[in-house]
Amino acid sequence: MIYMDNAATSFPKPEQVYEALDYANRNLAFNAGRGGYKGAKEAQMALDTLKDLLCNMVNISKNKDFILLTESATIASNILINGVKLKKHDVIYISPFEHNAIVRPLELLRKNVGFEIKVIPFKDDLNLDVEEFKYQLSLNPATHLFITLVSNVLGNVIDTSKIVDLCVNSKPVVIVDAAQALGLVNIEFEKLKCDYMIFASHKTLYGPLGLGGIISKRINKLEPIFAGGTGTDSLNTQIKKVIEVGSPNIVAIKGLLESINWINNIGQAKIRDKVRMLMEYAIDKLEMIDEVTIYSSKLCEKTGIIAITHDEYSPDEFAGILDDEFGIAVRSGYQCAPFIHQLIGTKDIGGVVRISLGYFNERTEIDVLIEAVEKLSEL
Repeated sequence: MIYMDNAATSFPKPEQVYEALDYANRNLAFNAGRGGYKGAKEAQMALDTLKDLLCNMVNISKNKDFILLTESATIASNILINGVKLKKHDVIYISPFEHNAIVRPLELLRKNVGFEIKVIPFKDDLNLDVEEFKYQLSLNPATHLFITLVSNVLGNVIDTSKIVDLCVNSKPVVIVDAAQALGLVNIEFEKLKCDYMIFASHKTLYGPLGLGGIISKRINKLEPIFAGGTGTDSLNTQIKKVIEVGSPNIVAIKGLLESINWINNIGQAKIRDKVRMLMEYAIDKLEMIDEVTIYSSKLCEKTGIIAITHDEYSPDEFAGILDDEFGIAVRSGYQCAPFIHQLIGTKDIGGVVRISLGYFNERTEIDVLIEAVEKLSEL
């Protein structure tokens, strides 16, 4: 199989991640923070080390209270959306690139609370419509902003600080979804001008499934929505702040710890440069095939995601043939992003075929993809 669905989950993982997962399953699968024996202490050390590495990655001071680990980025978004205390008269602005991990929890809560959700205006060229957004903000100042840092459909990097700077009549709570960015895009938390950042282990961090979380200096400001055991203060039946409840997934934690070590050893810039080189090479080849339409340009700041359609096939048909006849794994459809397809004009044609490249892809694999697309175009 030639795997080109890294935006869904990166594959393969670095070898040291597989080794770490095996080691943790065999030797470290204890309740971190619950016991005073050596195994539990080693598990706790892995958890604390991971939090330090995550703080370093976004250039904030090491503080375990700045990292909240969850089962996934989706769980993290639900914690945030329900924890920032949205009110009936709030105006929530979201980007058109948002994933349903943001959109659906917001919509679910809106039905009960009654706040308003608005989509930040972007132009057809995928640039922010500054004047239109300023006009909308003059009528309805933002209470909260939800901004995806990298589109999971197009791969373009969004300038979050530019959006925040336009909110001169309010000081919105800013939540950035970095599930497609952390580990690949250089992130300095303060420069994002956000209050909370969501991340996922299994995408651009090259870690295992089953782990995500929130990075913020304001986690203690959130209203808790989950309660349970923590291993501390056990006689107290009340919970007053957001904390990590339940047994931590120490196996995934150890895996993510090693994937970040791998990123740091290779160098994030080297990983980013290779992915961009592969993306540009693929786009250059695809541009030469008349039947293929490419959405977004390699000239903008973007990651290794390429969205295309083919004149002769629906996205589902195209992806199915690539898999069945050529052994190439790509993703077709709407990619859980309900608004972006309206903007790029693919809503009524079944979405796009998404080619998402990672560090472990090679140019020879792209050559196989191009040869397959050319064959299909000749039929």
